[in-house]
Amino acid sequence: MKRRTWCPILLLLLVGCASTPVQPVAERPDGKEKETSTPSETKRKEGAARGGATTGPAPVTTAKLPAKEAAAKEAAAKEAAAKEDAAKAPETPLTARESFALIDYAGPSKAREEELLGMISRYELQAAQKPDDTTNHFNAGVLYARLGNYERAIAAYRRVLEKDPDAREALVNLAGIYVIQGKFDRAAEIYDRLLSRTPNDADLQLNRGIVYRKEKAFEKAIETFRNLIRTDPKNVAAHDNLALVYFEQGAYGLADAILENTIQYVSDQDARIYNNLGRVAVERKDLPKALESFRKAITLDPEFAEAHNNLALLLLEEGKVDEAIRHFEEAVIAFPGFAEAHLNLGVALREKGNYEGARMEYEKALAITPTLAVAYRNLGILYQHYLDDTEKAEEYYKKYEELTGTKVARSDARAR
Repeated sequence: MKRRTWCPILLLLLVGCASTPVQPVAERPDGKEKETSTPSETKRKEGAARGGATTGPAPVTTAKLPAKEAAAKEAAAKEAAAKEDAAKAPETPLTARESFALIDYAGPSKAREEELLGMISRYELQAAQKPDDTTNHFNAGVLYARLGNYERAIAAYRRVLEKDPDAREALVNLAGIYVIQGKFDRAAEIYDRLLSRTPNDADLQLNRGIVYRKEKAFEKAIETFRNLIRTDPKNVAAHDNLALVYFEQGAYGLADAILENTIQYVSDQDARIYNNLGRVAVERKDLPKALESFRKAITLDPEFAEAHNNLALLLLEEGKVDEAIRHFEEAVIAFPGFAEAHLNLGVALREKGNYEGARMEYEKALAITPTLAVAYRNLGILYQHYLDDTEKAEEYYKKYEELTGTKVARSDARAR
């Protein structure tokens, strides 16, 4: 099998376009739910831990200029530049699919997990038979990453690099995992190393810009993406990430303008654009448009896990639990390691009275992301109010408190 079969574009696109899905759901001690932040976003997680549910990236604050006039002039210049970017954006999807993993539970994603694990076993067997052929290690790494088992994916890529320290594909995918894990310094080191050899590589420049964005170095990110657009006005991912910078700064109107302007240039009906329009609509409290956009994304790409998750969250808020469960299940079938979708599915199952199913889904989320604090809190509430095991509940509450530094209010009243 040729290496091209498992092209690094998989993780390249994940790094280039992926962002946090609409927030997972945390259960209240009284049995109700509230939206909370995705734990991979530190600032947003801390806000939720203090009891303030967040619905999107926190706006970035800037230092005050000495004169109001100067501030107004700078703001006007930025707005003009942003509008110019929006006007010439050919394609601007903000997000792509995300991939993650699961543990033992006969849920909807079990068959997909077993299929991928079977493929990994075959690659590892072939690697043992042909130790000098790095292709099998590389392919196993891609599949481990798809399952969310990043440590094994890293180990597989390192085996490739032991044979060929300059293997670009393995280095790019390794850096991609570091970005997902929040190890931005390690990712930047790899990208800088590769760019020192091929400074005009647009993909590497893009990924370097993404690291700037993830580190909240927005000015450097904007400069990187604009340089790419000047070189290639139809660079989809550059427009994509430029819009995402505005989105993450709370400039939802500008992000929406870029996305809306993009649609006229899309020939193949990119589902990501509609998913991102939905995300922006959620932030702008335009729920009808959000629902319409997520449904459109799913129509165009029925296996778009993030769109299923985002739609299901809105349906859950509307009390349409059965339909929400169906879409959460579609999300984890498409990507078995989607931690937040497992968490959200657990909340929906708890709503239906399936407490054992809820427990299993929360545990799957933690198997994927052990630092997913809200899952510990949800398990504590589940054991305290539904499974009548206060000792177990206390264990999970303490773990949540260790991760967040926030005390959980123990309630004697049984959750409704």
